[in-house]
Parts: sequence; structure tokens; C-alpha cells
Amino acid sequence: MENDSAVLKSINEILDSAITSLNPVITYLEGDERNKAVKNLQSAMKHAITSEQNLKTHVTVIKSLQAELKNDPSIDIPKRYNSMMKSVGRKVPKLKEHGKMTNFDEALKSLLRDRQEVVQESLNAEEGSDEEIVMTQSEMPSIDPFSGLTMTDPVRNIICSHIYDRSSVIDVLKRNPQVRCPIPGCGNKKFITLESVVPDNQVKKHLQKMKSQK
Repeated sequence: MENDSAVLKSINEILDSAITSLNPVITYLEGDERNKAVKNLQSAMKHAITSEQNLKTHVTVIKSLQAELKNDPSIDIPKRYNSMMKSVGRKVPKLKEHGKMTNFDEALKSLLRDRQEVVQESLNAEEGSDEEIVMTQSEMPSIDPFSGLTMTDPVRNIICSHIYDRSSVIDVLKRNPQVRCPIPGCGNKKFITLESVVPDNQVKKHLQKMKSQK
């Protein structure tokens, strides 16, 4: 069972790595190259989740089978194992319902939205739409909701899209790992984790511009 736990840990690390890899892919790649990279990450996510689900099903069945053998040593083990694998396997959630897959999809949407805003801002600048740019920047958050201080390393919650400072998130999670989004009225009920926040380069550029203007 220790080996199973080690494998599950490795699978979880692969899933987290795929999610965090989205940021450089969306930020630095374009067109077909970016689409191909995203598809590769999606494929890795699906493969890892399937492996995780199969292993968890196997572990559950083995434990149940061991309990049954104590009461009836004459059980046809291979036949019973296959039957239980099918039965338990039917109860496994769909890939798209897996928590990590949901995080991946939300991160992808958030990053694509941010990337589109950056592109649109550049187009507006070329067209001389300074007023629209100023309005967009003025709506960007600059104060960390946890500390009340100006952010320096903003990260976006991939579930609700609210912005925090990375250092504040780390400090808060050290004190209490079960913390939800602190924004009043936020409907996100999931606990914040380091895997559920991604760098927000657009807000960071905005903060750097604000600092340079002081």
C-alpha cells in the first residue's frame, strides 16, 4: 500500500505541474503552437487522472477482497476481483468532474481571458484609445485583500478570478490551510491552495506602472 501512496503522490504532482505549465504556454506561445501545447497538457491531465482513478479503484477492491477472504477463503479471487473492479469502476466520477480537471479548465479560461485583454489593450494603444486603457487599468485591483497592503506579486484564483498577493496566500495557508476567498460576497466555497492560484501578469504590469509613476 505504501507503493500505491507513492504512485498517487507522483500522479498528483503531474496534475499540479500540468496546471502550472498553462501560464507560460498561454503567455509565450501563439496560434497552432499554443493549441498543440494545451492539447498535450490536456492529454497528460486525462491520462494521469485515469491512472489515479484506476489505482484508487484497485486499492478499494483489494481491501474489500481481503475482508471477504477472511469470511470465505474459497472465493474465486480472479473472478471476484474482476467483478468488483467493474462494479466500483462504474461509480468513478467522469474525467471532467475531477477536481484537478476543473482547476485546469478554470485556469485555462482565466489565462486565455487575461491574454485576450492584453492583446486588446495593445491594439487600443496602437489606435490611440488612451481613455479606454486608463479606465481598464483603474479597475484593476492593487490592494491585497488579506493584508490590506499594495500587492507586488499578484495571483488570480482560478475558481473565482479574485486577485491576492502570493506572499499573503502563503502566509495565510501556513496559519490555516482551510481558507476561502476573502472577497465579500464571493460565491467560491472551495478552499484556497497554492495550486488554485496562478500568476496574473496583467495586474503585475499595472502595479509596476503605478509604482514607476509615483
